Amino acid sequence: MTYKVCRKRSTTTFKINDQYCKIFFTPLKPWKDNYWIWDIGFAVSKSKRQLNDWYAKKKNKKVKRLKSKLTGKGGIKTLTEGLRTVLRMRWKLEPGDCLFLDCGSCEPEKQFRAYCRWLKDHPDWGVDVVNKRFWWHRPPFADDPLYELGRIIPTVPEDPLAPVVELNYFQSFLFDPFPGVLEDMLQSTAQTHCQSDQAQ
Repeated sequence: MTYKVCRKRSTTTFKINDQYCKIFFTPLKPWKDNYWIWDIGFAVSKSKRQLNDWYAKKKNKKVKRLKSKLTGKGGIKTLTEGLRTVLRMRWKLEPGDCLFLDCGSCEPEKQFRAYCRWLKDHPDWGVDVVNKRFWWHRPPFADDPLYELGRIIPTVPEDPLAPVVELNYFQSFLFDPFPGVLEDMLQSTAQTHCQSDQAQ
C-alpha cells in the first residue's frame, strides 16, 4: 500500500573557499504508482543569483560562463564535497523514489570519469554508460513486497554516506505490519517447519 506524499524541491548550499556550491533535488515525474523520479542539479559560482539563474535555465551571459566551468576554483575538493552532500541529501526522498545524477557539464566525459572513480565504492548506485548518468533507489525498492504487508516509515541510517547494501538496506526504514500480517507470517513459518519435520 502506498500513500500520497507531496514532493517538493530541496536545495543545499555550501562554500569551498570563496565560491558557493548549490545542489538541487527536483521531483521530475511520477513512476510506478505513487513513486517519483528525481533529478540532481549541481553548480558552482561566486554568485548565488547566478546559481539560481542556471537552475532556472535562463539565457544570459552569467549562465553561459557558469556552464563553461566544471568545478570552479575548488577543483576535486568541490566535486568530493558535492557528492558527499548528495549522499546525505538522498535520504530526503520518500521510500521507493529514484534519483538521477546526470553529467551535464561542459565536459561530460571528464565529469563521468570523475563520478565513476568516486562512486566505485558505492555499488548501490546504477550506471548508465550510454547516457552518462547514475541512479539511486531509496529503500525499500518500489517492487518490494513489504509495501503490501505494512506501513513503511523512512529513517536515516547511522552512517548516511555508507552504501545501501545487505543489512544497510533495512536500516533506512521501519516496518509496521498491517493487523493480522505478523500472525499469518508466524503461522506460515510454523507450518513450513512442521512439514519439514514430517518429511524427515
